[in-house]
Amino acid sequence: MKRFITAGFLAGLALSGPVAADLVIGFVDPRPVLAAASETKANKQHTEAMEKFVKEKQAALKKEDDSLRALGQSLEKEMALLSDAQKDQKQKDFQQKLVTLRNKAKDAEQEAMKKDAEFKQALESEIRRIVDEVAREQKVNLVLNRAEVFYTDTGVDLTEKVVKKLQVSMQKLETKDAGKKK
Repeated sequence: MKRFITAGFLAGLALSGPVAADLVIGFVDPRPVLAAASETKANKQHTEAMEKFVKEKQAALKKEDDSLRALGQSLEKEMALLSDAQKDQKQKDFQQKLVTLRNKAKDAEQEAMKKDAEFKQALESEIRRIVDEVAREQKVNLVLNRAEVFYTDTGVDLTEKVVKKLQVSMQKLETKDAGKKK
């Protein structure tokens, strides 16, 4: 709601007085831009890398979980033969291993979320850079999100130009990344 009010205020301010004659308003529809970004090779590689990372972590955690379950079952069988002090120590050791496993799972999840957030942040920065570049090329003074504006009879739609530049930019990034891997 705050962004809607801000966008409305800016548009109203921009269209009032002598500034309106010089002001060129542009719009970008984020849906096609994000759709184009999701179709890039870089995004697909990121998705595949994230899936691989998650599968590897899950496999390692499952292996440890299976080992811990087997240990728990053997402890149940041994309990009748152990003294109270030995039982307490074995239970403490088992609980510590269980806590360690849970922490590893939580750390893996946080690491995956961090990697994903870093990629999305880099993508968002690139989109913002491209919007800025296209706006300067088209001599647009103000760029608004098309999804947050109900109506205007003026304005330049920059969406298609932003999508094209994003695709070119992502191809350059993919080429650069491919060169690093070799």
